[in-house]
Amino acid sequence: MNRKKWCTSVVVVAAGLSLLLVPPAGAGAPAAATCSQLTKAQIQPLLAHHVTKLTVRPVPGIMYGLSAKQVGETCTFSDTATSTGMAVVVIAGPAAARAYRSELHRIGPRLAAVPVVSGGKGVRQRADSHGSVSTAEVGSINGSTYCAVIPNDDVPGQARLEKAAGYKSTIGDQAYADIAAAIGTVCNRIYRRGSTNPASALAALSKIKPVHGGGGGITVPTFPST
Repeated sequence: MNRKKWCTSVVVVAAGLSLLLVPPAGAGAPAAATCSQLTKAQIQPLLAHHVTKLTVRPVPGIMYGLSAKQVGETCTFSDTATSTGMAVVVIAGPAAARAYRSELHRIGPRLAAVPVVSGGKGVRQRADSHGSVSTAEVGSINGSTYCAVIPNDDVPGQARLEKAAGYKSTIGDQAYADIAAAIGTVCNRIYRRGSTNPASALAALSKIKPVHGGGGGITVPTFPST
């Protein structure tokens, strides 16, 4: 074989190997243990107040009994109402399964599925008999990557329901299901699979009819006119 043909063959083979070894964009490439790629614009639809700042902190391995210096990140989005409007935690590797087990324990025992989250293992806390939860966070795991989204400020439409419930969190399980479906789309951005558009879940939340008393909250009295 002459040198020109041999070189051409090597190039073709190398190109073929690169196509086999490098997955195409958007084809389920493994997620990195980061959340810092999330933007304020992506989080803004999920918060009732204007997002002002993103703070990124490492998750040390020692939290999960590992020697690794860092196993993931916590990204906190501040808004004009609070410095912790929404937090996103991403962990990868051996610590991911440990984080997910810890999440199940923390938000249990009233667990409910969040079907929108890719991987089929998204969970939230089901509302109690009063229609309330102690946390509205969503936890999930997909392969060896863990993702949790913790809202600490109102999702658009939530305040309206809480006001009707006497400024209580007793807004009902369907409302919390819609909130979870909306914020769960953030984890899909991390997993690079599934819907990343919270619009339908937020629209469903906005259509829930406010109930005075919130199925357990304090009913706001109507005072007689004078």
